[in-house]
Amino acid sequence: MPIISTLLAYGAVVYAMRRHHYQKLNVQQLFALTDKGRSNVPLLWKARPMGKSSRFLLLAALLVLLGT
Repeated sequence: MPIISTLLAYGAVVYAMRRHHYQKLNVQQLFALTDKGRSNVPLLWKARPMGKSSRFLLLAALLVLLGT
C-alpha cells in the first residue's frame, strides 16, 4: 500500500502540470489530489457533484481499492 500511495503522489504532480491548453484543473480538484482524497470515501462520494472530482482521482481510488 505505501508503494502505491507513493506512486500516486508522484502521478498527481505530473497530472497537475498543465501540458495542453485545453487541460483544466481547478483548485478544488488539486486539493482533492494533494489531500489523498483517493482513500477518503466521503470525499469520493461527494466529489462529483461538488466539482472536486477528476479522472485521475477516480482512477487512483480504483487502484487503491484493488491494492487493498
